[in-house]
Amino acid sequence: MFRVFDYLTTSNAIKALLVLLFSTVVCVKNVHAQFPFQSINHGLSVQIVNESPESRWEMRLAGNGDTVFRGSLAPGELNLNLVSGKSYHISFYMNGRPYSKEYFVNSTLLNTTAIHFSCSRESVATTSPDLELYSEYVKQFTSRIWSTITKPNATTDAYKEIGEMLNTLESRLMGMYYTPSKQAYIRSEMIEPVRTYLASLKGRVDGSLSITSTSNDTVKKSSSFMGVNPLVRALSKEPIPNESYLMIRGIAYASAYQLPAWLTSPQRNSTDRISGELASMVLSIVGEPCACEVGYGLFFRTSIRPGADFSSCSDSLPSVLLRMAESDSTFFCGRLKADLTALCEALATTTLSGFSAVTTDSIAIDRVFSKDSIYVLHFWGTWCRPCIDGYDLVQATGDTLESIGCKLIHVACENEDRFSIWKKFVKERKGEQVFTGKNGYGRRILADQLAISAYPTLLIVGRDHKVLVRDIEVGHVVDYIRSVQR
Repeated sequence: MFRVFDYLTTSNAIKALLVLLFSTVVCVKNVHAQFPFQSINHGLSVQIVNESPESRWEMRLAGNGDTVFRGSLAPGELNLNLVSGKSYHISFYMNGRPYSKEYFVNSTLLNTTAIHFSCSRESVATTSPDLELYSEYVKQFTSRIWSTITKPNATTDAYKEIGEMLNTLESRLMGMYYTPSKQAYIRSEMIEPVRTYLASLKGRVDGSLSITSTSNDTVKKSSSFMGVNPLVRALSKEPIPNESYLMIRGIAYASAYQLPAWLTSPQRNSTDRISGELASMVLSIVGEPCACEVGYGLFFRTSIRPGADFSSCSDSLPSVLLRMAESDSTFFCGRLKADLTALCEALATTTLSGFSAVTTDSIAIDRVFSKDSIYVLHFWGTWCRPCIDGYDLVQATGDTLESIGCKLIHVACENEDRFSIWKKFVKERKGEQVFTGKNGYGRRILADQLAISAYPTLLIVGRDHKVLVRDIEVGHVVDYIRSVQR
């Protein structure tokens, strides 16, 4: 399964986390502003040269949890003066293309007062080898947080593994900077807050697991005295480095995603519903100041299967998530509120009579459904590796569906500049093929209308245009259709 966020970076759910890491900092309020940049202060001079306007470079900058700047880079030079003694997270990415590069600019550790970035046709480079290596070390750690905590059959030993990863990061950074003052900064200011939070969180998770059971009453009772994690509240008020905030936020986000599985009985499986009470318990464990991260971690888990955990926004879970989203004005909370609203609107869409798309001949069509037929919509994309790997199986299923009077439609969800790539891919393949794009070619209105956030997704529209199933495994489609036809 491939999340829609993955296309914005490189691959799989780890990159979903990275996209969110690019956007804000952890557990603190921040303020959004748009380009052009204003001079922030004198101290660290940053020059960014966009040498390739056709690549549509964009940039995001977060500084010590206080402010996020984001916007498109104009051709030519952009000169920034950043405050010395602080750390910044700068990420570059191409609009609509799977390339991104991030840098962790820590003015306390840099051996220079000026850094230079150049954005070429295919990549971004800096003139500072130390910055390149430092950023790579930090990125390696942050990118592994998600996979370590959420991997199949993961246990709370994942926190021990992350602790070992943190020790490795500390050793690498200490090896880069030999002066006592910089080593002390790395150990006490950057690493120690993360290590302390990690130990506190593991203790709270282990404590929760010792008192929870399969009973909903037990979940309610345990959550009622769990309280707010005092450590994370304290950390959110401290001016720790931006890197540390990102590490803590990554741990909080991944933990929120994984905790529902840990807090319920081993007899339960991934298809069980997440209750509002369980969501509240997860928040109390991870920490109220991280409400935005917790909310989005839980939402990310439940939105993979639209309608599985709640059927409308009046249910308990979305009500709890909405309260989390309204707790702050950060990007994470704003994104959670917007995506939750979109999902609720999609769940309210119980019928589908057709949609707009484009054929391989570049002809715009309105695909109208018959009230007497059953349709299976296969949402996929050429950019999605799991979609490509599983395409032949879906197509083979289409042959069986056709034999029992059901129609399979392959709905490609692409950027409009990938039309030729899609056309080439489907040229020799059977079945009905249509293209929907962000704008121009059909405007991807169907995926937006149905809140499709994971790819590939199979959705079934039954007789009288009723949306019967929003996400079903390909191996179960035929049996389900036959049950409906009986």
